[in-house]
Amino acid sequence: MASQKITMKWNDEKDIIMLRKIMVRDPFQFKARTQQRGNVWKEIAAELQRCPAMNFQGDARAIRDRWNILKYKGLKNKIRKKRLSSGVSPEHTEGVKLIEDLINKERDVEATKEEKEEAKKVSDGNEMRKWSLETFRETKKRVDKTGGEGSRKKWRGNHNIFKRESREGD
Repeated sequence: MASQKITMKWNDEKDIIMLRKIMVRDPFQFKARTQQRGNVWKEIAAELQRCPAMNFQGDARAIRDRWNILKYKGLKNKIRKKRLSSGVSPEHTEGVKLIEDLINKERDVEATKEEKEEAKKVSDGNEMRKWSLETFRETKKRVDKTGGEGSRKKWRGNHNIFKRESREGD
């Protein structure tokens, strides 16, 4: 008989184990769609495969997909169900708290990156304004300091012949 592939069913306990691993490894510290972030997801998948309670046979993509499902659908549904079941504000379970913490962590990293990009744009703009307002002497000093940045290649050729030919052609 051929061996049957055992499929794992996700439940709250397995979600919590996965979320704890994600919290420890923190894949959000790296830029999205980079090799470093992919390696972190692979490490998380490898740890979950070694965990006997999980019986997990997936890869990094399965972990990322499950994280996205929990992030977008699972959290909203769990909070809505708990609010509907009781009239008071419910206490969040460990899984919901982990999801919220990871979402906040991801948002903080993205906000920090956006702030850095904005600061770089501002500093580049200030530098360009400074360069446009400097005198020729200041430009020459700056170019000499930087090792010839912005220096033009001198045209060494007989441009007088070109001028004569263009006059004769007219």
